[in-house]
Amino acid sequence: MPNTRLCMTVRYHTDHGHPIPDYVCQRRGIQTAEPLCQRLPGAQIDQAVTELVLKAVNPSSLDVALEVFEELRTRKAEIDRLRRTQVERAREEAELAQRQYLLARPENRLVVDHLERQWNEKLTSLTQAEEEYARMSKSQPSALTDADRNRIHALASDLPRVWNDLRTPARDRKRMLRLLIEDVTLVKKQNIQIHVRWKAGATTSMERPLPLSAPDLVRTPADIVELVRALATEQTDAQTARTLNARCLRTGRKHSFTRLIVRHIRNAYGIASCVQYLRSQAGSLHPKLLRKWKCTQAPPNASPPKVCCMLSAPMTEGSCYSSQS
Repeated sequence: MPNTRLCMTVRYHTDHGHPIPDYVCQRRGIQTAEPLCQRLPGAQIDQAVTELVLKAVNPSSLDVALEVFEELRTRKAEIDRLRRTQVERAREEAELAQRQYLLARPENRLVVDHLERQWNEKLTSLTQAEEEYARMSKSQPSALTDADRNRIHALASDLPRVWNDLRTPARDRKRMLRLLIEDVTLVKKQNIQIHVRWKAGATTSMERPLPLSAPDLVRTPADIVELVRALATEQTDAQTARTLNARCLRTGRKHSFTRLIVRHIRNAYGIASCVQYLRSQAGSLHPKLLRKWKCTQAPPNASPPKVCCMLSAPMTEGSCYSSQS
């Protein structure tokens, strides 16, 4: 979640023998019995993060990263020099306060007490400066040698091969990601927003579309529905099915088209059949043109008509063909 930063957990389900992750925000559900905050299928999220990592860890990107690393190391070295100068200055001030205290006459108690208090303050400042310098020096990166650079380039070249190797277990892939990524924030809105925070502190954001629902996964594509709408003005359902199959088109379930499937598509999307279309257009045709069409029982050897004529009723689409009187 964007504001409360609740940690999401991972659930797995099996698809064709392969574990598929789902990311679930269920902390509030466990604590207060509230509904799940959000649930996101993890397959496309994992794929997006993987592509981002493999794109970031390549030889060309590493050259730039190494140059930036050297620049940052140079800047940190300059900051380290300034901190070391502050420590030396604090040490000199503490030594000066010590000499002033030792040179004071004991009978001047007010002066001695003031110089002693000043010396203690300088010693405290020196101790704090030394501790701060020691703490910051631990995070100072070391310089990279040529051998280190060659080793990094070799690892970058081998990473895609190792990652895509079927023998690489998922736990090793997770370990690789932990070396590069601090955390990943997921936000579900009109799409899935993915915010990847790298170990170095930078953040990369990207978006992915929401996964299709189960009905949408098997729904007939919209372009095929429009093609059925266009063909229905000239062809019967059986002829439309043959036309679609001839164009190597398939249903949402990857099946071949049949007369019943075409009829189901027409009924689902409110598409008029060839008969209904021609009946609706009959009033706009010229009477001389109407007399040219004759609907009778189609002979067995009749070829498929270009236009299905069904101006007289009742007959079925399969028995309708055009001829001139």
